[in-house]
Amino acid sequence: MTTSRQYRWQQKQIAEGRCARCGAKRKHYTILCDPCQISNRVRQQERSGTKPWHKGKRGRPPKVQQPVQGRAQDKHSQ
Repeated sequence: MTTSRQYRWQQKQIAEGRCARCGAKRKHYTILCDPCQISNRVRQQERSGTKPWHKGKRGRPPKVQQPVQGRAQDKHSQ
């Protein structure tokens, strides 16, 4: 079975130290760049109905803090 060209491109980007989604340079995360990781986190929070991490609560803090003006807040303010 052959691998798809998208998967090969993603693996090449990861090997070069770039984001697997957009191709930008990665800083803190293993596969995605910071903006892609934050948008992925916000999307998953919307899907599962969870709230962002807060200091003094349970869980490990994210490597890059989520911006105050996230997609979830913009959608509800309209």
